[in-house]
Amino acid sequence: MKNKNQIAVINAGQAFAKIHLSASKDRLRPAMQHVQFSTLPEGAQGPAGMYAAATDAHTLFWLNVAEVLSNPEILPAEFYIHADQYKKLTGSKVHLISCNQDAKTIQTMDKAGNTLDVLPYLDTEGMHNNAGRYPDWKGVIPTSTEYQLAGGQIGLSPKLLSRAAQIMDAGPLVLTFREVTRAVVVQYANPKDNGTAQGIVMPLYAHNPGSWRSYEREEERQDLYSKLAKAHEEAQDRRNKAEAMQE
Repeated sequence: MKNKNQIAVINAGQAFAKIHLSASKDRLRPAMQHVQFSTLPEGAQGPAGMYAAATDAHTLFWLNVAEVLSNPEILPAEFYIHADQYKKLTGSKVHLISCNQDAKTIQTMDKAGNTLDVLPYLDTEGMHNNAGRYPDWKGVIPTSTEYQLAGGQIGLSPKLLSRAAQIMDAGPLVLTFREVTRAVVVQYANPKDNGTAQGIVMPLYAHNPGSWRSYEREEERQDLYSKLAKAHEEAQDRRNKAEAMQE
């Protein structure tokens, strides 16, 4: 029988936001394919506490884990879950989670305590050794309260806005526009009912016609790099198999 302080309950009316959809799919950026959990002091992201965050450099979304879990203290102060594993935290049947820091796993359970999934995670050392350092995402959150849009326009990619709506799908959203060159902040219109997960979307600039294609070109570049990396891995696998057969 598990001790109660080793289990956390997902708070009624809340859930892990689908922030994993903001993680990078670029094979050359393995660190950004993960969701970072880290304990932070009060800052641009919100009050002090543990936060989960995911970014691909075009979008960034984060949430305060304390608002989701009844007992976030069961989790390590900093760890990383691959986006493909994190999405299992967002399932409708997930009601309880436990953490085994020795095995570096998080277990999800339904209301009856039946195991749904066992999710592996990387600690800080494992992340640095296997995937690299995670970007300091707190530094890109806009903190200015001044609005300077006179004479300028902000263009937003429909693809990025669609992603934001997928991630924060619990209620109506409010988009806050500040300076033309700054990211657009995405929040729930009613955080009390829908949760306080937040995000930012990087803009495209209408006053620079060539920049309207900048996001699409970056996506194409990342897709090309991913295909090249995959082709390299497949060639390496074939080479290893051929060498093994010769032994």
